[in-house]
Amino acid sequence: NTGTVTATGEIKIDGGFFKNSANGIVNANVLDIKGHVSDQGAITGTINANEQFVYRGIAGNMLGRVLTADVNTNLLHIIGSNYQTGLKVSNSDVIADVGEIKVTGAGGRTALVIGNGSTVEYDSRITLDGTGDVRVEIENGANFTAKQIVSEAAGAKIQANQNGAVATVKDIIVEENSGLSFQTWSNNPSDSVTYNV
Repeated sequence: NTGTVTATGEIKIDGGFFKNSANGIVNANVLDIKGHVSDQGAITGTINANEQFVYRGIAGNMLGRVLTADVNTNLLHIIGSNYQTGLKVSNSDVIADVGEIKVTGAGGRTALVIGNGSTVEYDSRITLDGTGDVRVEIENGANFTAKQIVSEAAGAKIQANQNGAVATVKDIIVEENSGLSFQTWSNNPSDSVTYNV
């Protein structure tokens, strides 16, 4: 899409390709994307999804599909599968007009990823639910600040990677029968990360 596409109901991609140019505008009540295994390009342009923007990954492992689109929606919902599934954000403007982010695991690792070296702030609620490894992952050197993270999953994580990553969470809620772990990943013993809670 290089212009404007408008649907009064739902736009659903079920195993196909979603291509929206930097100037493309998609308007719908619900945008629901489950991509072909080769549908790995950045999600760009402007997405106006009144009710929700659902991202279900591709038919293969891709934990950090790049999201640079200006997203305007009540709910950004990342839903996992047996594959690794996630969206990577590197600019606060991408999610500034998102009412809530939900990451729902379904076996494979499922994540909201904060891109390498970026600074991202999100002033609303992030919910981690479902099964398996469900997480917020902050890449090398990135600085992420969240207003609230709520765990409704036993396998919920916040992971800061390699060197200089900073995770700041103002409010953490762990619901009954749920958990939330803080972990790091690096192949260099001298690396350090910072958690502020």
